[in-house]
Amino acid sequence: MLLAELFAQNKKHSDAAPVKLVDRLSSGGLTIAELTQLMGSYDSESLTHNVIEALGAHALLEISAESNARLCTLVPRSRGFRFALKPLDERLTISRFTFLLPAAGGAKIETCHGTASGWVSAEILQLLIEAASRSGIDPAELHQHEQTCITMLAAAGFLVAAGSDGASPGYEEHASWEFHDLLFHTRTRLGRTEGSIGATYRFLGKEPPDPALKAPPTGLAVVSLPAAPALLTLAREQSLLSIIEARRSIRAHGAIPINLHELSAFLFLACRVKGLQSTPAGDFSFRPYPNGGGSYELEVYVASGNCSGLARGLYYYDALGHNLVLLSQPSADFESLFVDAHASSGGMCYPQVLLCVASRFRRVSWKYAGMSYATQLKNAGVLLGTFYNVATALQLAGCALGLGNSERLNALTGTDFYLEGGVTEFMLGSRAWAEN
Repeated sequence: MLLAELFAQNKKHSDAAPVKLVDRLSSGGLTIAELTQLMGSYDSESLTHNVIEALGAHALLEISAESNARLCTLVPRSRGFRFALKPLDERLTISRFTFLLPAAGGAKIETCHGTASGWVSAEILQLLIEAASRSGIDPAELHQHEQTCITMLAAAGFLVAAGSDGASPGYEEHASWEFHDLLFHTRTRLGRTEGSIGATYRFLGKEPPDPALKAPPTGLAVVSLPAAPALLTLAREQSLLSIIEARRSIRAHGAIPINLHELSAFLFLACRVKGLQSTPAGDFSFRPYPNGGGSYELEVYVASGNCSGLARGLYYYDALGHNLVLLSQPSADFESLFVDAHASSGGMCYPQVLLCVASRFRRVSWKYAGMSYATQLKNAGVLLGTFYNVATALQLAGCALGLGNSERLNALTGTDFYLEGGVTEFMLGSRAWAEN
């Protein structure tokens, strides 16, 4: 049906043309020249491109270049696939969205666009390395079989015209995208991702999931958080709509600092463990905010800079016991947390309390493939929204921060960078107007 619709756009083709094409493709394939010849009309080149793009967009086509052995293979992956064959009359270099991975006999070639992937032999790989290390490559200087591969890779967008310095030009069509952002976007959404994605339980039967609750660290001391019934009542008497309407980011704290009762009420309402449940799929906890897959992988560390009733230092919040475990007393790294927060707030505030949110990565990656880290960032966003609402209900100043130092947090908490790491931060303090 797909090919019939394409051929129907040109009445010069017989109804048998799509059938002939399918027969040739399924019985060993054909060259682009043979495909063009099969089109058999004055606009055959245009139709050839349309056929290649249509089959590629539905992952029904594989394009290979061979000499004495296979040199290059191109595998379209999505509807966004384009194959723009044109004469190579300019120097080419690797697109800044192209990357290479080790593969037998050569390298796997990928693009952040997620539209196609492929394989190149060691010979073609060397050409690509030279294209990236000098002012591009001139197709006219290549052997015929090398030109074929370069033409194919350029047609699919892996190669682009080289700038004056041989690099990929900065004015590309998608110049607003950075490499890591585009790769992350395409690989964590359906449509342009290769391989499994979603709740595949990829480690089921291989290793147990991480526990629902992290065992509280031993620490230097434990601070029992006080009950704050008056504050809890204050927060619960307000309507959700009034809280949402009043919410705003506040980047200035009052001269009278936040106190331990207010911090206790905040943590209790925002992120305590409300209950536990054991299921065949593992153990789970219940908390005040929603969480993808119910993993509740996020851990909250409290950096107390100026909180009445709580000594300065970095604490772990035990969400089940509702207490704080002192992990680190003031140090250069501890002070730098506040310097970083001040910079991230636009130089407006050294927070009275800085909440550092870390994620236990394997708690989510045990279940989810292809979208694990994306899920954790979404969960962190939900928690930040909860922080805002609770801070507003308690008449405290709250503000999410866009940047933090994960490695510094690891140094202070003694955690492994690849097992648990900071994903977001939130400033918390008293409101200046509350003093009057």
